[in-house]
Amino acid sequence: MKYFLLLIFASAALFLNGAETVKIKSQAPHITVNMLPTAGSSDFRKGPVFRIFRCTNRTLTPQKIEIIIEDAGYRHKGRCGIVYPLLLLPLATSEWGVLVPNIVDLSDPVGFRVQAESGIRVESNAGSSHHTPWRRYGMASPSFKPDFFEYVLGEDIEKAPQPVAEWSTDSRAYAGNSLIVLSSGDPLSPALKEALRLAAARGSRVLVLVMGDDPWPSYAGTEKKGKAFEEKIGFGSWVVLRTLTTENNPEWTKFVKEKHHLAKGGKYRSAYSNFRWRDKKLMHYLASDTKTDSWTCKVELPQPPIPMGRLTFIMVCFVIMIGPVNLLVLKKYHAELWGIVTIPLLSLLFSGTVIGCVVVFEGFTSHGKGEVETLLDQRNGLAASRGGFAVYAPGGVGEFHFSPDDLLYFKNPGKVRGKVTKNDYIYTGALVRARMNFSYSAVRSGFISEKIAVTEKEGQVEIVNGLGVTVTSFYLRSAKGKVYKLASPLLPGKRAVLTSIPRLPVGEEEIERNCYRAAVAEPFFITPGVKVGSYEHRQTVYGRWR
Repeated sequence: MKYFLLLIFASAALFLNGAETVKIKSQAPHITVNMLPTAGSSDFRKGPVFRIFRCTNRTLTPQKIEIIIEDAGYRHKGRCGIVYPLLLLPLATSEWGVLVPNIVDLSDPVGFRVQAESGIRVESNAGSSHHTPWRRYGMASPSFKPDFFEYVLGEDIEKAPQPVAEWSTDSRAYAGNSLIVLSSGDPLSPALKEALRLAAARGSRVLVLVMGDDPWPSYAGTEKKGKAFEEKIGFGSWVVLRTLTTENNPEWTKFVKEKHHLAKGGKYRSAYSNFRWRDKKLMHYLASDTKTDSWTCKVELPQPPIPMGRLTFIMVCFVIMIGPVNLLVLKKYHAELWGIVTIPLLSLLFSGTVIGCVVVFEGFTSHGKGEVETLLDQRNGLAASRGGFAVYAPGGVGEFHFSPDDLLYFKNPGKVRGKVTKNDYIYTGALVRARMNFSYSAVRSGFISEKIAVTEKEGQVEIVNGLGVTVTSFYLRSAKGKVYKLASPLLPGKRAVLTSIPRLPVGEEEIERNCYRAAVAEPFFITPGVKVGSYEHRQTVYGRWR
């Protein structure tokens, strides 16, 4: 009777929670955490690394566990410690995505450690996350035939460990990939397609190859012979291209038979290069020329120069006072023994003077600077932003707060310690070291409702500021090619009629039709994540309204 009631309770819990069935074993209750294979690069130099953990709670009660990211090497032990707290339902299995920020100074592998709050036994295969070879910049579907993958896609692209149907629908899983290559025969669910579009918006290129006589994908419009379909999405693109096939191709078969032995003999590149470059259109899209280099932070604050003149004067005074003057005074009063007191006191006095001089020269408050660029497609609400931020502080600056959607790249970080909640990354102030330049980049893509509403009627163009921040300057090119500008700053929610101008000023000429460029006075969509004493921000929004 006891086991019968236990079975009924377990079945009811699974039905209410919609959880995956878990068999109750006779062994002691425990939790299993497995790190799943993920597609794409895991090189920290190319951006953050995303890992997926499958967690199974084999107990009859909810369990709290922590996935801890930490240094796996010995050189930087204690530099990194980020805690992901998770709540597991009874007798349920769930998957969690964990994003590891890029830390360029941390060259050791990053490890994952799992522990349960209740202290019960946890089984986990999570270990060190080593770097992949630096030359790999992309990932590809495993559905391509080995010969095609080996000779055409080449060694710079990594084959995904699982079929496309099993790829993650979390766009963060594709961080750090300049190129994502798919076959037109790969199944793309709406959720996966959206994740790939968000990855493209951050700077990746999604390349879909139509092999041989395979049908042209419906989402790529009507096929134009010899031409590729290319859609610009944020900082990246989505490309569909018909290319050669290995089936029923005598030239391909002859090539493989003649050249394959050379590849085995170590002459890999010479074995396929001649054939590979015949399809120049494909090679153009395989080239790594996308925007993922935006990880490199280009915003820096100049470090205050050391006041050498003042410090030199103080040191000269110190030498004179602690030497000749101190000795003459003590000798005059026959108190040479007091030197054991006056010398330390004078040293403390001048040390405090030096510290005070530096503090006064640097100031007492921290300051920061940010430069952000946002691409906003108002037709579907898709926004992509990338920005660089820099902080300089005489002391600590408090906590850093970032959204889980932000892909972060740190430069010159201190100790990276913090806790991740459902909607927020919280890093301690030790990330920024006192009197050390610290900078970081952030990239984000997502869907937003904020926009600039544009109305064209009777030769006039009227806009409504729906961005939620003040627009300081605004230039627009209409559907007919006419150009307009905003006469004065526009507050959030306010309406204004634009002024017609004969031509766009220098630096704004590349604005396309039905597009605008706005400069805003405050952070929009992507924020600096830290509060400093003084902050200088510059952000532009390049938008398309139809």
